[in-house]
Amino acid sequence: MDTISKGLATQDINKAIHCIWYCINTASNRIEPEEIEWLRELSIDNQLTQVPIIVVLTQSFSKKKAQEMKQILLNENLDIIQVIPVLAEDYEIEDLGVAKAYGLDVLIKVMGEALPEELMDTLQHVQIVCLEEKKRLAQAAVATAAVAAAGEGAAPIPFSDCVFLIPTQVGMIASITVIFGFDVNKSIITALLSSSIGAGGATLLGKTVVTNILKFIPGAGTVVGGAISAGTAGVITVALGEAYIGIMELVFKGEMSIDDLGTKKGKETMTALFKEQLKKER
Repeated sequence: MDTISKGLATQDINKAIHCIWYCINTASNRIEPEEIEWLRELSIDNQLTQVPIIVVLTQSFSKKKAQEMKQILLNENLDIIQVIPVLAEDYEIEDLGVAKAYGLDVLIKVMGEALPEELMDTLQHVQIVCLEEKKRLAQAAVATAAVAAAGEGAAPIPFSDCVFLIPTQVGMIASITVIFGFDVNKSIITALLSSSIGAGGATLLGKTVVTNILKFIPGAGTVVGGAISAGTAGVITVALGEAYIGIMELVFKGEMSIDDLGTKKGKETMTALFKEQLKKER
């Protein structure tokens, strides 16, 4: 508690303790009374600091036993946010087969709900077990960038000036890269975007999208044109973001190397995914 209090007193997010895991080995087949008492004392001491406490049942080879132990802990009405059974890696049981790993993705999701919003990027950067959580946060970054791009596009700006949206999109791609836990040079990101959109491609794509919208707006004038420009900027940004998430998913699963991003293979894959997403956004 001294360590927790001192960290919070600094008001430095990097020095504070943001979550506590208390790990109990499920294979021991019991929870010691002293452990429950310790958790109860910690919960009382933690009432002011309110650092989330998660009990992790490790080496949960037997899901049935893990559930029994989980229920014992829940019945104690301790001030903890969750009890999570975990088997971190596949475990071969002689003559019986393999117990498949489980639970780490649940632990990451609970952490995502418990931690402050400003720590989400860091959590997703370091965690390597839950793809869905990475995608969820990455899509939030795309939505934020799309709003910014729409604001930039609502000037209105000539379609030839769509290049001004690139910094917003580069920032979005960089954020997604961090969320997935990779390190990619900014020049590679810029080249990837340029190859996807193409020289003046934003103009061509923008005109295509706007032409379709104009069919439904008789007598579109300057004001309407500005709104359409904003919509177009948002559509292109979302399509690029979702395409890049697709690339990161392939890398995460080991179906593509992070080094491929700067190669012909990476650019062609990104372009193909971008075109698919653009069709969906229309």
